[in-house]
Amino acid sequence: MYSASKAFVCTFSKALQAEYKRKGIIIQVLTPYAVSTAMTKYLHANMITKTADEFVKESLNYITIGDETCGCLTHELLRSFLSLIPSRVLYSSTFQKKYMDYLKQNTNTV
Repeated sequence: MYSASKAFVCTFSKALQAEYKRKGIIIQVLTPYAVSTAMTKYLHANMITKTADEFVKESLNYITIGDETCGCLTHELLRSFLSLIPSRVLYSSTFQKKYMDYLKQNTNTV
């Protein structure tokens, strides 16, 4: 449900931006990767995973830069890197298991 909602908001925002750009109205969608919050079970903050405060401060630098942004430089770099990996690799059971193991090791349970 979360992924579908996020995909809808992203697509809807881009459509609104395309429709209203000529009128000078800016609609920008923010698509971050990991941010340490209750929803992510407080992942340990590091170079890629930002605390909520760190992320907000950095993302304010990206206002009006493009129709879609990840909100911080490291997330933009991560998106570029991940786009080079074939989706069959990202969605493979081996990769998914390693990702789940990573999450288990790097979360703080509240």
